[in-house]
Amino acid sequence: MNIIIENHNLGPELVDKINCNKWKFFKFKDNPGIKDSSNKEFYKTITFRNKNQQVLKNKVKINTVDGMQHFAHIIHWVESVSNSWGCISFDPFWDSHDDQ
Repeated sequence: MNIIIENHNLGPELVDKINCNKWKFFKFKDNPGIKDSSNKEFYKTITFRNKNQQVLKNKVKINTVDGMQHFAHIIHWVESVSNSWGCISFDPFWDSHDDQ
C-alpha cells in the first residue's frame, strides 16, 4: 500500500518512484527539528567561501507517513503554512556520498 500526500507537486514519473518504493513521503510535523539548522541530527556545518554554513546531511533518520523510520536522503522538500512535507530516496547513489 502506497501512501500519497494530497495536493503534492510531483509529476507522474516521480509518483512512479513512490509507487515502486524508491521514494517515500514524510511530513515535517513527524520529524521534530527538521527545519532547525542547529539540529545536529539533520544538519552539519560546512565551510564555503570562508564562511561556515549549516546544510542538511546527505542521509538522515526520517519518520515517513506510513509510520516507519528510515535512514535515507531527503530528495524533495516542500514548505507550506499548513502542510510541509517531503520525500526521501532509497537510491544507492546517495550511499556513495558521505557527510565528512
